[in-house]
Amino acid sequence: LPISLVTGETGQEAGYWLGLVQKAEQNFPAAAASLENAAAADPKGPLVAAIWFHLGDLHCQQNEPAKARPCFERASKAAGQGDFAPEALFGLVRCASLAADHQQLDQLVERFERTFPSSTLVGSVLLTQARDRMARRDFPSASRQLEELCGPSDKRLDAANRPAAKYL
Repeated sequence: LPISLVTGETGQEAGYWLGLVQKAEQNFPAAAASLENAAAADPKGPLVAAIWFHLGDLHCQQNEPAKARPCFERASKAAGQGDFAPEALFGLVRCASLAADHQQLDQLVERFERTFPSSTLVGSVLLTQARDRMARRDFPSASRQLEELCGPSDKRLDAANRPAAKYL
C-alpha cells in the first residue's frame, strides 16, 4: 500500500523509515513526501518529533532554511524537553546560519546554552556560531570561541550517545 493509505502508529513508523532510506539515497522529494505522510499518519504519535527533525534536516541539506525552520519548530514543539528537543533547537541554529541571520543565530545559541547546557550538541552549536562569526569577519570572537572548543578538557564536541542516534 502507498504510505499515504496506511494510518496510525504502524503507518507512521513505516513512513518514517521509508523517508530516512530515501533521504540517505538523496531522493529528497520522495523523502519529504514520505516524512510528511508519516507525520500526518499519527500527528500525536511517538515519532512526530523525529519526523519533523529529519524533514528539517533534509531541507537544510538542500540549503532551504525557509522550509527547514517550520519543521524544526514543529519538532521542538512535539519534543517538549524530551528526545529531539536539543536537536530541534540546533536545527533552528543551523537555519539561522544558512540564512545568514546573525542576530537570530546569536539569540538561539544563548537559548541553547541556557536550556541544554550539558547537551552533547553544545560544541556543535558553538562551532556553528564560530563559523558564522568568521563569515561576519569577526575573527577575534571566532578565534576565542574556537580556542575554547579545542581545549583539552572540553568534551562538548563528543557526539556519542546523542538522543537522536537511537532513531537513526
